[in-house]
Amino acid sequence: MDGPSAGSPAWHAIAMGFAANNVLPLRAGEVVRMGAVSRLGRVPFAAALSSIAVERVMDALVAMGLLSLALTRGGIDPSLTLPGKSKPLAEIATTIGALGLAALIVAALAAWRRETTLGVARKLLPRNRIGDALYHFGERILLGISALSDPRTALPVVGWSLVVWLCNGAAFYAAFAGLRLRHSVQRGADPAGRRDDRNRGATGPGILRRVRGSRSAAPSPRSTRSRSMPASPTA
Repeated sequence: MDGPSAGSPAWHAIAMGFAANNVLPLRAGEVVRMGAVSRLGRVPFAAALSSIAVERVMDALVAMGLLSLALTRGGIDPSLTLPGKSKPLAEIATTIGALGLAALIVAALAAWRRETTLGVARKLLPRNRIGDALYHFGERILLGISALSDPRTALPVVGWSLVVWLCNGAAFYAAFAGLRLRHSVQRGADPAGRRDDRNRGATGPGILRRVRGSRSAAPSPRSTRSRSMPASPTA
């Protein structure tokens, strides 16, 4: 955005978008959020669109960074592979981290040399309405990214993205701890990527199988009563 929107309109727009994402398919709540930011904050729709696009780019970069950290520092065997895949997880994590870093560098360079980037885009895009729309959209995106060149605005954006993703991770950790899902990746799969059936009891499907097995093994109340009650005399 060209300027900050008020806190209350921004909060209401985020709440409306998240609520819509829970009931609408294809994350259509993002469109609702853009419309709410534009209407409540009284900013152009293109500015709201560019702001949310920059937010999503930063979210993706932070998520890829956390994913790479989890894969490399989570005590996973470097030779471990996914089922049906031949590439080790360590190599996948390195690739993801490199792609995230490359995307961040490209975005920073494009925003730093905004005039040059827009000049190249103007030459590549067609001279029609679609080309003009794409050009102005890219201009808004670069304008939003250029705000990240200032540490006073870049650090809060990255910091809040990190806080949001860490809160999501903490919620999943609490759910796994509550369900006692403490299955180790090293114990649950061999280096060839095949799962060890002996250790599947700690996984989610294993829990379901144990619950179903206990239900089938446990006598039903009706059968218990039929065994405990004496047979009725026959005439």
